[in-house]
Amino acid sequence: MITEFNEMLIKLARFDGLPNVYHIDCRGVARSEDDWYDELHLTSEAYGTVAAAYTKCIDHNLRRDEAARKGDDRVYKAANFWT
Repeated sequence: MITEFNEMLIKLARFDGLPNVYHIDCRGVARSEDDWYDELHLTSEAYGTVAAAYTKCIDHNLRRDEAARKGDDRVYKAANFWT
């Protein structure tokens, strides 16, 4: 269900008719049990990774340039922001 829901949100974010929809894909952020504080919450470091993806999305899209409006640029994979 999580995969299907995320894929649906990605399609919405890439749909040109919804230019202000963005998706932060958080799948893959928790790479091991050590990335979980408990069964529902990530550790602070893992949440930092998610926060970095949100920051990148916001910073990139506040400019409102043409590159930021393309569908592929409206989907951010949080797992790519591990520091």
